[in-house]
Amino acid sequence: MLDNRLLQAFFLLLRQGLWNRKESTGSLFPLTPEDWKQLYEMAVKQTVQAIVYDGVRLLDKEHQPPRGMLIQWTVTIDHIERKNKQHLDTLRVLAQYFTHQAPLPFLLLKGEANGSYYPQPLHRECGDIDLYFYDKSEEANRRIEALGIPVHREAYRKGSNNAEYFINGVQVEHRIRYLTLHNPFARRRLKARQNQWLTERQPGILDIQGTTVPFLPAELNQAMQLGHILKHLLTEGVGMRQCCDLACTLHGTHTSIDPAYLKQMLKTLGLYRFATVMYDLLEKHFGLPSDSIPFAERRNSDALLQEILESGNFGQLDTRNKHSDRYWVQKGYTIARICSKCYHFLQYAPGEAIWWPIELAIANLKGIK
Repeated sequence: MLDNRLLQAFFLLLRQGLWNRKESTGSLFPLTPEDWKQLYEMAVKQTVQAIVYDGVRLLDKEHQPPRGMLIQWTVTIDHIERKNKQHLDTLRVLAQYFTHQAPLPFLLLKGEANGSYYPQPLHRECGDIDLYFYDKSEEANRRIEALGIPVHREAYRKGSNNAEYFINGVQVEHRIRYLTLHNPFARRRLKARQNQWLTERQPGILDIQGTTVPFLPAELNQAMQLGHILKHLLTEGVGMRQCCDLACTLHGTHTSIDPAYLKQMLKTLGLYRFATVMYDLLEKHFGLPSDSIPFAERRNSDALLQEILESGNFGQLDTRNKHSDRYWVQKGYTIARICSKCYHFLQYAPGEAIWWPIELAIANLKGIK
């Protein structure tokens, strides 16, 4: 964990890169080589290396990191840019395949859709490509298999499944839902309203060399991202990349968002309280302008920030996690971690925090049986 001064320096660089806007550095710089090493490790943990790098480039030359480190950092940025270009090429080919003969409507979730709102879209570190085919997921799976590409179907709930495959070296997932909720009552409300929400609002459009790729309307995109962040916070953790996504998409679409519409949607899904915490975090630490936030209400985000700093991107580098080679011991560690996180977030999203452990317990009992 960075000390307070280094943490302030980290967020300054993150904001500079996120908004392409130079800030006063005050007495935070210069940093020692060891300081820069710690700061870079935090950027890696939070998967925001390229965004922080953009912030570094806005520093006065005498405040930038040592030349050797800057060169290594530049090599990492080149890799991130190449990976994004590979994703965009793959997405363009898939969009053409699903729209030319016998079009199969789909929506892009997260990923490059969110990246399009960044000052440097190629500097958002990408994961996989998530596509949503309404109620035609299995037809989409079969069309990919017709190309000779193996599709792995992952059992999710009875009668439905997600699926994944690799094309052009890129992992692609077909999602049966654009938003995952654990609260069965909120899930039922989502099912009743999701098609209405999709048709009432205009989808976003990503243009890739003349090929158009639709993605979720602005309000639904906010709801989906909030649900995605909360889901991972309740399991293994989440990093600043997802927070940056939320900030950039909200800033880029705030003039077209209907605040009352979004508020009602989030309350229907049990996500409104959590949204007020996330938006407080984005305004305080990520530099999101207050006039880009659709609600005046805020809830203190200090505890949420601490959790994000500790867990990092999907908890992969969370030093609090315990590990064991023994199956049941590891199960115990996992259960303890999830229960602790759910207790922590009970005040922000009680429905999800209560029902996620219950759903997990039922799934494990069925697995044992």
